[in-house]
Amino acid sequence: MSENKKKDLGAYYTPLEISNFLTKRLEIKKDDFVLEPSVGDGSFLFNAIKYTNNVTGIDIDSQSIKELERQTDASLICCDFLNYANNNSKIKYDIMLSNPPYLSFKKLTEEQREKLAELLKNNNIKATRQTNLWSGFVVACINMLKQDGKFAFVLPAEFLYSDYGKEVQEFIFKQSSSLTIIGFKELAFCDIQQDTILVYGRKGSNKNSSVDISCFELTSISSLNDHENILVLEKQNLQKISEVTNINWKLEKCSAEFKKLYKKKFMAGTRPIMDVADIKIGLTTGANDIFLLTENEVKKYKLENYVKPLLRRASHIKSTRYNTNTFKELVNKNKKTFLLDFNDKELTCDAKRYIEEIESKNGHKGYKLQNRSTWYKIPKMNIPDAFMLRRVGENARIISNDIKAMSTDNFHHIFLNDGCSIDKLIVLSYTSIYRISVELSSRSYGGGALEILSRDFRKLRVPKVEGEINYIDIRQKIDEMLYNKQDIYSIVKFVDDTLVEKTCFSRREMDVIYNEWQKMCKKRNNKR
Repeated sequence: MSENKKKDLGAYYTPLEISNFLTKRLEIKKDDFVLEPSVGDGSFLFNAIKYTNNVTGIDIDSQSIKELERQTDASLICCDFLNYANNNSKIKYDIMLSNPPYLSFKKLTEEQREKLAELLKNNNIKATRQTNLWSGFVVACINMLKQDGKFAFVLPAEFLYSDYGKEVQEFIFKQSSSLTIIGFKELAFCDIQQDTILVYGRKGSNKNSSVDISCFELTSISSLNDHENILVLEKQNLQKISEVTNINWKLEKCSAEFKKLYKKKFMAGTRPIMDVADIKIGLTTGANDIFLLTENEVKKYKLENYVKPLLRRASHIKSTRYNTNTFKELVNKNKKTFLLDFNDKELTCDAKRYIEEIESKNGHKGYKLQNRSTWYKIPKMNIPDAFMLRRVGENARIISNDIKAMSTDNFHHIFLNDGCSIDKLIVLSYTSIYRISVELSSRSYGGGALEILSRDFRKLRVPKVEGEINYIDIRQKIDEMLYNKQDIYSIVKFVDDTLVEKTCFSRREMDVIYNEWQKMCKKRNNKR
């Protein structure tokens, strides 16, 4: 199959290390009936037929099926698995092995979307624009399993962290008597920047009881070759869980020392960042090419009376401050540093001419613009005290708004609570306590990025501190380190060492938190 066709079908073939391990781990018996609903190149199928002749492989791609027919006498069916599951709901299997296709909702045909949405709805899962085809495969596979049957899936890590993934979690949880989840420090698939997990277990009703769950992390897929060690890790990490929504999967993969400290002291020694500040989503213009302007464009259309300073990219800011000097530097570089705002102002002939020019090119017919009573008036928003980058790499930055600027929704807008200084907020945001709470609370993306949603903000923590602290001087030192391009790990270590005696944590405990954050952050960013 060509690479383009693989991409169109969401097909990423399973590495042998994974298929060998999962097939062996499910302990397939001679009389078991096995289904592989996304057979692809047959990685699972060829392993399964070593144990039983009752193996069926399904794939929507006729070329894959024809190629496999030349290599095996196993039962092969060319069809859409969701159709097969719908038309053969009474057929039940002992074993399900699948690396389901990874295909976003928007890339599906209209017919596929309808079938997927209906399948999920029938199992109390809501389909959204973020829903992926793999979720339908997982649900259909579990439904086609016999009671006490066994399953194994190769899934993206969003199964653990996305909103719709959590609904699939709950579905599996309610259908399972045991469950194991394995993550990897290194990428499992070399051709995609996406964290991968293995999920395997046994089907069994647990409506009135708990589920045996084991969750741990291996260095790489080559670690799967040590089967005996994995059995040991399964037992060491085994716990009974009565409610899957209470599990922080990222925390479960942390070191035992950090987990012990977290459960014993972390929450008591920290406070929600909501005690210090509140957050709002940044501005959605509906058409950045219309509303974000350079100084040359402002002068060309004579719109000086209709613009505000704009922060567009965090990479433009070399310190913790968006100030006049930085703004002037960006203006001189002809960056888009102005936000067009026609609210509460009478339009001059020049302003009307700009609007008419946009309309003549149908630039005003975007979806969000058409939903406004007046398309060229962006929503009114209060000027924030600071900006928080929504998607972050190494540095989960908070930048003070020294020039009363606005930003698009690349940033969240932060508003300080009464009695809190911007210097204090920024200094506390450079502690490992804050940083690890970002890692634990935010959604992971492929390529190492984290996304901090507004609802995640309430989960973020800062240390409780007591006594006199010169936040102005500490922040100045942070700025100097940033200007000198010192790495984020050195900066956070400096702040931790400066504040530790003002917290309830010992130096040893703060080092445990720092080391765990550093490990998580480096691991994530090494995948970029």
